[in-house]
Amino acid sequence: MNGPDPHTRRSQTTGTLLAVAITICGALPTFLTSALAVQLQDDLHFGPGALGLATSVSFGVGGLTSRHMGRVVQHRGSRFGFHFSLTLAAIALMIVLVAPSYPVLVLALFVAGLGNAAAQPTANLMITEVVGRRRLGLAMGFKQSYIPIASLLGGLSVPIVAVNYGWRWAIGGAVVMCVITLAGGRRRTPGPRGKLTPVLDSTESTEPTEPTEPTGEVPTGPAMSRRGVLVLTIGGGLAAGSVTALGVFLVDAAVDAGVEPGMAGYLLAFCAACCLVGRVSAGWLADRIQGRSLYIASVNIMLLTVVGMLLLAIGDGWVFIVGAILGYLGWTWPGLFHLAVIRDSPGAVASATGTVQSGFSGGAAIGPVLLGMLVEATSYEVGWLTAAVISALGIVVVRWARRILRRDRGLPAGGPVPAAGSPPTDRRRNPAHG
Repeated sequence: MNGPDPHTRRSQTTGTLLAVAITICGALPTFLTSALAVQLQDDLHFGPGALGLATSVSFGVGGLTSRHMGRVVQHRGSRFGFHFSLTLAAIALMIVLVAPSYPVLVLALFVAGLGNAAAQPTANLMITEVVGRRRLGLAMGFKQSYIPIASLLGGLSVPIVAVNYGWRWAIGGAVVMCVITLAGGRRRTPGPRGKLTPVLDSTESTEPTEPTEPTGEVPTGPAMSRRGVLVLTIGGGLAAGSVTALGVFLVDAAVDAGVEPGMAGYLLAFCAACCLVGRVSAGWLADRIQGRSLYIASVNIMLLTVVGMLLLAIGDGWVFIVGAILGYLGWTWPGLFHLAVIRDSPGAVASATGTVQSGFSGGAAIGPVLLGMLVEATSYEVGWLTAAVISALGIVVVRWARRILRRDRGLPAGGPVPAAGSPPTDRRRNPAHG
């Protein structure tokens, strides 16, 4: 059965919304569990260290399987990935719903990790199949809004549902959301098997562009070197590990600092809303500001996380709140990061982003469990200081990866990395690469 014409704006909007929906559902089991940590700990009898371990299982499974899932989705198509990932997300939430003990909760998050590992490359592939180059950054910004939206839903579920009716009702609502998404998108994923070549808008020119103006569609030409991808994956993993710990422990840390559970949920929701606006805005700007390195833009945003973590460590009251907001604003970089990888990965969007996502998931697996153990042994203040140091290290590694990518293409160390397939540019003739 043929899917919708990918050249229409309506199909581009539908494809982007489905990509956002699939990633939200993929992340929802883990982030909803984190938001409901206070209620879950009371009911299933576990502490911050066990919470970190449970979420790390989810991210760890995602990290170990993301690369393989990316290859499978690249081969089988986005329609397969859509159905597969949503089904696993719904199953994971149903296991949480009936969980009588902590080990069953860990099992549920194991299944959730598999679903999320498939959701990420599927969403990236869906977007490149239907969205033209002039709106690819905005589409990626919306797609990467899945984490703040999942956090927002989790945060609101605490005061609205969990405090009044119990945490299982909140989980039940998430199950319904996944089922509705699966049913609603069943006939709207592109292509007979979900496979299409990347498209441009029918009104856009297909003439080659200058290397200082990255095209945004999947380019043609040599892909990134394995070394460059490896270093990018490590750097992204370090940054993701520290900031994911913020998402996992913010509610519990706020309650530990004296905030009422309901207000802690609202704080998480507000921070997530700020992150959501930041991610979409960053994608919108990426479409309009050409000739700039998206890797450098990503690490500049990461600095906000470092500052936010330091404020969380040294203050309480309003200082704590400002630190939480800055930390979440510093979580707006993944969309730009994925967009840069997409531009540099000709014909292999799902597999390349699946590899990088393995670093994100691996870091997100290690970060929460280490922070949870550290907090139980010391305090949240020490935990936030450690997270700030790890985030700063991630910034250094990503900048190193960018230098590797430029050297691989015969370019000077400074300046933006042109899209794959662009010829090496003489810096003297094109000052934009400085």
